[in-house]
Amino acid sequence: MNPQKWKTPVSADTEALKPLKTTRLTKRPRTGNRPMVTMLLGDETKTPVRVLLDSGCTTPIISAELVAKIGIRCYRHEKPLQIRAFDGTVVQGAGNDFTPPLKLRHRAHYTKEVFQVATLELSSDILLPYWWISEHPPQGAWDSNEIRFSSPHCLRNCTKSSTEKFSME
Repeated sequence: MNPQKWKTPVSADTEALKPLKTTRLTKRPRTGNRPMVTMLLGDETKTPVRVLLDSGCTTPIISAELVAKIGIRCYRHEKPLQIRAFDGTVVQGAGNDFTPPLKLRHRAHYTKEVFQVATLELSSDILLPYWWISEHPPQGAWDSNEIRFSSPHCLRNCTKSSTEKFSME
């Protein structure tokens, strides 16, 4: 890369970067589907939920709209947490409430998670963060319900009976 071709960002003493001209041969950024999986939430109701496996997320989040719709009673943080969007801005209304542990199931894979409550875009009911994805590594097509959570860890630990055990964590 030739450093002479790149100009510094705009500031008080520099001129604005001028956009390059595109042609029909200009390579465009690639886009694709987001890793969305349908799972079941809860013990009795087994509500279908749209779960986004979000490697940029840092905590499990559930939609405030879904919480209200199915009547999940939540706890309130003594001091609100600051939950930030990908651009670093604080997500308004997030970080105040959190759920009790909720059961989440995809096929024969069970997990129990505590979720922060926040307003989410309409395409997702739940966001699962990077650490969850690392702990439950998906196999198969990430953008379809053909996805599986069948790592040795999950086969041993993510069973129906494991989510029914009492824990003080």
